[in-house]
Amino acid sequence: MTLPDRDEQHGGMDAVGELSQDLKDTLRIGRNWDRLSAGHREALDMIAHKLSRILSGADPHDPEHWEDVAGYAQAAMRSREVQP
Repeated sequence: MTLPDRDEQHGGMDAVGELSQDLKDTLRIGRNWDRLSAGHREALDMIAHKLSRILSGADPHDPEHWEDVAGYAQAAMRSREVQP
């Protein structure tokens, strides 16, 4: 996939970056952010990035985007650091 195609499919770096950074900044003001493991914080960062792609790219219904969001959430759930 060429860069222009990638920008069309996933949204340009500026559009995705601005939205992604805003979402990540919002996550970090949550009162429980500092209680999360580094892995859980990273999962939330990646989910924010994927959400930004969904909202900025050509096809918000692309199943790959949604599978990625679910995959990061499932990985966080399987983490040894999640308490029942």
